[in-house]
Amino acid sequence: MWNKAAFRLRAATPAGPEVDRSDNDPVSESDGTLGPTLEPEHPSSVISEGVIARGDISSPGSVHVNGALTGDVEADVVHVGRNGSLEGNVQARQVTVAGQVNGELRCEQASLQSTALLTGSIEAFTLQIEAGAITEGRIRVENRV
Repeated sequence: MWNKAAFRLRAATPAGPEVDRSDNDPVSESDGTLGPTLEPEHPSSVISEGVIARGDISSPGSVHVNGALTGDVEADVVHVGRNGSLEGNVQARQVTVAGQVNGELRCEQASLQSTALLTGSIEAFTLQIEAGAITEGRIRVENRV
């Protein structure tokens, strides 16, 4: 799903004086630029449902695992979807698990949704566990100093 917040508008090539600036024209504001383009503010990587991937992933943006991934993940945001599975360790600012994870989560914010199955440890500053989530392993939550 497209996340509007993860994109910012960037003006395209400035239009010349010959461009019709009627109300139906896609001119952005009054700066004379045509059709704003979308540029990712933070890149997003997706392992789609049905895809099986092996290897470590490092991303400055987000990683969405909707398929099967075997490997460690280091990113700003990691989301394991309801049908996703991850066999490896995760280090991120924010982690949301709706599927299966077998490994260690190290993050600032962790969220286990009701469909989550986590086998491994969690180290986080904040942790949210919905009713129905299954965890097996060590959990350590501590406030920042």
